[in-house]
Amino acid sequence: MLAHNIEVPTVRPADIAPLNAAEDIVLGRGQATFLYGGVFLISCAVILFEICVLRIFSVLFLHHFAFATVSIAVLGLGLGGIAVSVFDKQRVLTLKFFTKLSYLSNAFAFLLILFIVAASLLPTLNFLVYMSFLLVPFIVGGIVTSSTFGQCTTRLHGIYCFNLLGSAVGAVAVLAVLNWFGGPNAIVLAGLLASFAALMFAAAADSVRRMIVPSIIFLVVFANFLVSVMAPYLPSMPINTNADKEIARLEREGNTRSHVLETQWSAFGRTDLVEFENNPLDKHIFIDGTSGTNMFCMDNLTREASRPDFANLKSGFLGAFPYQSLGEKNKESALIIGPGGGRDVLVALLNGVQHITAVDVNPDLIAIVKKYSSFNGDIYERPNVDVVA
Repeated sequence: MLAHNIEVPTVRPADIAPLNAAEDIVLGRGQATFLYGGVFLISCAVILFEICVLRIFSVLFLHHFAFATVSIAVLGLGLGGIAVSVFDKQRVLTLKFFTKLSYLSNAFAFLLILFIVAASLLPTLNFLVYMSFLLVPFIVGGIVTSSTFGQCTTRLHGIYCFNLLGSAVGAVAVLAVLNWFGGPNAIVLAGLLASFAALMFAAAADSVRRMIVPSIIFLVVFANFLVSVMAPYLPSMPINTNADKEIARLEREGNTRSHVLETQWSAFGRTDLVEFENNPLDKHIFIDGTSGTNMFCMDNLTREASRPDFANLKSGFLGAFPYQSLGEKNKESALIIGPGGGRDVLVALLNGVQHITAVDVNPDLIAIVKKYSSFNGDIYERPNVDVVA
């Protein structure tokens, strides 16, 4: 048997990478609470921002392009995780780690506010430019969440729990947030949540000095949110920048310009009451610049003779065809789904329907029609018309 001389390398303690076994000593119960709170808030902010961008892009572009946001979000979060894996070799949990999370969360908040400013002031930017810019905040969000998973290994159960919980709360709360604040202000609110997360991460460092800058930034972002809600300083995003939208097509065909008279935001979309310069008698209601519906100027139904086009609505309009074949006994009631600005209700009334129930999925549209009842002849306020939204 041959003997081989095998050299066993000497391993020095300094060559052994430190483990996170001492993490519980560094990270106390109170610090873990702040860490979980920060993870919850940043996760909520990320999903809130992602869904709100869907609504913003549906206004600026077409709705099917808006869903590219989901792909960009997944790509950005994935790139953030890759960046942490490749470039962040530090695996020892220190107080500086929480300071880094705090600064990154504030950077995420700043990018969200910058995005909505750009969307309001530069709505004609190319779609690919917006997609490229949108990628950056999701990368930062991915770095924040991936860093917590990578360095707080003994707290993985709690981090994972609050990451999922924050995302779930954000996905559900966005419906109410969009209804209360609208699309632009909802993104500003997401930035406020991210800034609050930065404050929580700074508190996890267990140092008053480390909380000074995040506290100041949070107060500034909070003040910006209040101003955005109570006294908006950014112009409203136009709905006619995309040439393929219905409102832009009507402007080209009529060689005219449009003016937005009123705007309402909700989780359903952005609803606008629009007036065209070449036809002040009628107004139009659009949802994200498309799905237009007419709202006719009419003081009273008895004055339809002053509007020659009302005669066409009564007989020539395709929507009036079903009523032409009905006898008077069959005109006791009608159900109209999607009444819009009231044209179909008007057609039914002109053709002698006695009672109408109109159902629409967009409550903002119905609210606008009722608000301008003096213009449309109380089309939704008549005793024989019931509107459900």
